[in-house]
Amino acid sequence: MPVPASPHRRASFEVLLLDRVLTTLIRVRVVGMFLIGGLAVALSVVEPTPARIASFAIGVGLVGTLSVIEYARIDRPNTPVRLVVNVVLTAFGQAFVVLGSGGLASPFIAAQVLLAVMTAIFAPPRVSRTVLGTVLIPAVWVYAYVQATGIVPGLVPRAYAGLFTDSGQPGSGPWLCAALYTFVFLGGSALGRFLRRTIHDLVEQQAEDRERALEMHVEQSRTLSALSSEIAHELKNPLASVKGLGALVQKDVSGQVAERVGVMRREVDRMQGVLDEFLAYSRPLVPLEAKETDLVDLAREVIEMHEGVAEERGVRLALEGEPVLQRCDPRKLRAVIVNLVQNALDASRAGGEVRVEVTREADTTEVRVLDRGAGIDPGVAGKLFTVGATTKPKGNGIGLPLSRGLVRQHGGELVLEKREGGGAVARVTLPRTLPETADAQGAAA
Repeated sequence: MPVPASPHRRASFEVLLLDRVLTTLIRVRVVGMFLIGGLAVALSVVEPTPARIASFAIGVGLVGTLSVIEYARIDRPNTPVRLVVNVVLTAFGQAFVVLGSGGLASPFIAAQVLLAVMTAIFAPPRVSRTVLGTVLIPAVWVYAYVQATGIVPGLVPRAYAGLFTDSGQPGSGPWLCAALYTFVFLGGSALGRFLRRTIHDLVEQQAEDRERALEMHVEQSRTLSALSSEIAHELKNPLASVKGLGALVQKDVSGQVAERVGVMRREVDRMQGVLDEFLAYSRPLVPLEAKETDLVDLAREVIEMHEGVAEERGVRLALEGEPVLQRCDPRKLRAVIVNLVQNALDASRAGGEVRVEVTREADTTEVRVLDRGAGIDPGVAGKLFTVGATTKPKGNGIGLPLSRGLVRQHGGELVLEKREGGGAVARVTLPRTLPETADAQGAAA
């Protein structure tokens, strides 16, 4: 049973067909122009007549000119009017080619039948009716009149003139053939409309199936996220107790026992860090608290925060860039830069350098964190922003996905790239202005 089509999905279906069909028509017509043009030239050379040469010149010229113009404009937005113009002019060009190659006896008339079917499948009904009523059906009756009256001598090439005659002798053959082609066009159009409805119903059904699957997935993810957050939250209190007890025990012991208690406390700290990141990732992103922020000052704060760690590891920290004012949530962007600088420090060797660059482009602002580490591991290159994917021995694979989520909340993007000469580049690209929804969220917050 066909599924009732929603107006939104019906509109999406029409837009998809319009874009696909018009782009395909333009490309195919460029190729077909050379094929039909070659055959037309060959037939004009073998049996040249003024009428044939004129028909071929009009038909091939019309289709060729339209093909060149539309191919040059292929990247422009497609519109229903553009589709109508293309289909109608293509049909007119075909009609003149068919007339020049024999009218009702032309082998190219099969292309007109195909055009009737394909137009009914892929174009809106009004376009199909326009092509049928203004070009295809009137054309076959014009062919019949020309061949029945013989007003264009030599129209049918001698090579395939067995059925029809252009001598002007009375006969019902051309008229019967025109009637037959009329029924073929109408039947082909009806078949095309039936196939169009069938395709639409299938697309509609698949869309509904995907929506149901997506709703189930979202609900399941929401439930798992809530459950996981609850579990993580409940684990934090026992860990805090273990950490506190470990500190008390460590005061009363010494030697190897104290060392082991110290290892336990460090592992508890690491577990708490993992739980904090997990909770930050699993809870929804809170609205932005946006304000004008100097990203260079923000990056300088992050660098000063990591100077001690960098000095211990023998890594230099550097900052480049002029003051850049950007409307953003400084707390969230600071968290992003902190994560990227920490990753760069972890990847760097002693004697290396981690550099933060802030630049302003025409419509965007970029923050780049560059290192000279081992670069991006090919084994995880395609999964870097997937939760759990990490190359660090003690990493949890949450920092990068969370950072990308924060950047995308600003309407920007975070990517990791190989650095020329070795190492990696973490590139944060932000729009000069926040998306309206994000700015509105910030105002509400």
